[in-house]
Amino acid sequence: MSERFRKARVKMLNKEDIYPMPIDAAIVKLIGYMDAEEQGRLVVLPHGVGDSVFRVNEYYPANGLERIVEWQIAYITVYSDDIVFTDDDDNVFMADDIGKTVFLSREEAEATMLGVKK
Repeated sequence: MSERFRKARVKMLNKEDIYPMPIDAAIVKLIGYMDAEEQGRLVVLPHGVGDSVFRVNEYYPANGLERIVEWQIAYITVYSDDIVFTDDDDNVFMADDIGKTVFLSREEAEATMLGVKK
């Protein structure tokens, strides 16, 4: 179980009970999610608000920032045809940019930077 999932699950639980809802209610909720996915109404985000993203700084060292810059996602806007992320420095990127110009880990950004240098 991932740490993020565990924290979310702990938040859902009350001190008085072990399960956040009866099993049959959970199954009905899961079926609802499956139906939404089949109908194209379920969006799974690659990252959430508050999570870090990393970019390779093209203008290093001219702008005084580090070679790999870290920002936090400030908010996410979901449109019918795209997902737009805005970080805490008001940079905007699309879901398609992840893995190309925006990275979910510093290691991914560094690997891309080294690949560009070669």
